[in-house]
Amino acid sequence: MFSLDASLTDSARLAEVTRYDHTHSLLIAQLDDLAARSATWTGMPISLVTLITDTTQLCVGMHGLPDTVTVAGRTFGRFDLPVQGALCAPMIASGHSHIVPDLRKDPRYAQHPLVTELGLRSYVGVPLISLTGRPLGGHCVLDFQPRPADVTDVLALELGAADALAQLEARCEPGLLTRSRRSARAEWLSLQAAFRLAAYDASRVTRSSSGAGGAEQRQANSRTSVETLG
Repeated sequence: MFSLDASLTDSARLAEVTRYDHTHSLLIAQLDDLAARSATWTGMPISLVTLITDTTQLCVGMHGLPDTVTVAGRTFGRFDLPVQGALCAPMIASGHSHIVPDLRKDPRYAQHPLVTELGLRSYVGVPLISLTGRPLGGHCVLDFQPRPADVTDVLALELGAADALAQLEARCEPGLLTRSRRSARAEWLSLQAAFRLAAYDASRVTRSSSGAGGAEQRQANSRTSVETLG
C-alpha cells in the first residue's frame, strides 16, 4: 500500500476529476471496450482505465477482472478501491509512464494484496493527462506473469489513453471548458489516437519482419525507449 502524495489532494486536479460522469452507462461500455482493445494489443489479460480522487481509484474502464474483487478480507467494486492500494496512483505524482516488470521483486509492491492474493505480477501504465496538464488517472495493463518492459506496450497504452480522454471529454460536466472547446478537444484527441494507431501498427510490422537474429538489439532498443518515455 502507498502513502498519499500531495499531488493526489491538489484541489485543482480534483476539480477536473469530478467533472466527469464516471457512472454514465454508455461511457463505461465504451471504456470497457477500449480496455479490452488495449489488452488484445499488448497480449496482457487485464486492462484498466482509471480516474483517481484523493480517496478512491475509479475503474471507469475495465477488462479481465470481475466487477468486484476480494482482497485482504474486503470486497471492493470498480468504483471503491482505496487510493492507497491503487497501482495507478504513483503516476499522479510523476506524470509519467510507470512500468514494473515483476511486482514481486519490487519492494514497493511485493506485499501488496493484489500481488499476494490475486497473483498480479507485472504492470505497465501511462497517465491520463488533462487539457491543463494535470494527471487525472491512468490507463494500464497487467499480467499474472512477469513481463519485461516493451516500448510498444507503452505506445499502445498512449493510444488508448488519448482515446479514453476523448471519450471522457465528450461526457463531462460544464465548468473549465465550454461545450465547443470540449468537442474540439475530443476531436483532437481522437485524431491523436488515430495517428498513434498507425504508428503503433507500423512498429509491430517492423518488429515482426526483423527476424529472430535481431531479438537482442530490439530488446535493447525497447529498454532505451521505455526509459526515455518514463
